[in-house]
Amino acid sequence: MANAIATILASVVISVVLGAGIAFVALPTVYPSLESKTTEQKGTVQTVLKTWQDESYLFDNDVSWKMMNQTQMSFTITNNSKILAQFSAPFLLSLYPTFTQLSEYKIALVIQGVTNTSTVIVYYDGSTTGQTRQMSFFPTLSLMTNNLPAGTYNCSVQWKSMSNQSGNGSNLSVSHHNTNSQYHYDRWMKLEEIKG
Repeated sequence: MANAIATILASVVISVVLGAGIAFVALPTVYPSLESKTTEQKGTVQTVLKTWQDESYLFDNDVSWKMMNQTQMSFTITNNSKILAQFSAPFLLSLYPTFTQLSEYKIALVIQGVTNTSTVIVYYDGSTTGQTRQMSFFPTLSLMTNNLPAGTYNCSVQWKSMSNQSGNGSNLSVSHHNTNSQYHYDRWMKLEEIKG
């Protein structure tokens, strides 16, 4: 009797083990939705935001690209991620009393060796007023890279004048003092690592 019970128990255990093995292998073939899947993380992995308050000036005779003072960041990403970069600042365009020309400045958000995007600030006035005139602009630049290999990437804001007036016509500034205020206006850059 004891042998019969042991044989029955052994048969049940073997049947359960074999049945589970067959089900583990065969069911995903019959029902693909049961197949186990590994999912990769998608969306924002990390974000870095930085602001600056120091003043930076560009004059109309600065016709070669140069980095805006202190406005740069290094950003390390993992393999096969994109970088979303954004920059914004209040710019003040100052025109001297003798200004009669075209004033044109170009600002670029650059990820070194990868990509860039730019915008132009233009102002033209054919008359003189005998006093300094100031105009504010609030551009926001944004760019998204393709998937990049793991590594550290340098992002900066660069600018240049497109109209050389020998330094006598205008200048463009950021984080300047408002003429009616004691406060500076921050400029900021945000970098995000995006998966997927």
